Amino acid sequence: MRNFSCQLILLLLLSTSGLSTLPAQNDPQTRAELSGATATSSLSDVNQFIRKLQEQGAPITVSTLGTSAGGLEIPMVVLSDPPCSDGAEARASGRAVVYIQANIHGGEVEGKEVAQMLLREACQGKRPIWMKNLVTVWVPIYNVDGNEALGPGLRQRGHQDGPDPIGRRTNDDRLDLNRDCLKADSPEMRSVLEKIWKVWDPHVRDPTNACVQTLTGHGGTITCLAYGGGTLFSASNDRTVRLWRPDPGRVL
Repeated sequence: MRNFSCQLILLLLLSTSGLSTLPAQNDPQTRAELSGATATSSLSDVNQFIRKLQEQGAPITVSTLGTSAGGLEIPMVVLSDPPCSDGAEARASGRAVVYIQANIHGGEVEGKEVAQMLLREACQGKRPIWMKNLVTVWVPIYNVDGNEALGPGLRQRGHQDGPDPIGRRTNDDRLDLNRDCLKADSPEMRSVLEKIWKVWDPHVRDPTNACVQTLTGHGGTITCLAYGGGTLFSASNDRTVRLWRPDPGRVL
């Protein structure tokens, strides 16, 4: 129950104001934004995006989570103002630690693109509640091997409508990282245990996978969510409250 409540809290934080505006001309943009969502960001694209945020004076600390099975460095960003070096320091400052991890499967790209966009907005002061209350740790591309192993969309993710070409599900050792959280056979998961859980001990973890369902009905930004008895309740600044059955995705 605590884990579900934490997920709801994070969802509220991420959705309170929506992705607010289109980026300005000089802002870093994701490959998805530049291509009209017909292409997805490479590891080089993401690293360049992060560098541009640094050049603009963003309050971020950039490092690496670790090295993938294929020998690629996994970028990690800590957004904190004032800066924090670990979870204990964050807690001492009265802030919660949120870990945002995207692209655990190379072909599930939505989280990777949105993580970059949200990070940009937070760095630009468009998410002031985050800076006041949170230290956020970002890994936009967890499965860097799979992300770089581009192939035809029909072969890689035949059931998914998305950019083409697109990445592979597994890392270079052919391990599904979404199934390796307990065994920790992969260098990627061992890095998470060392650099995330031991150092940051996050209050909330948000693993952004593929978007499997979209509920449409509100005409404005979602401001509140609650779930109970198999029903999802949502409120919006369009001055409506809606009830949903999430499984079939229909409004009541």
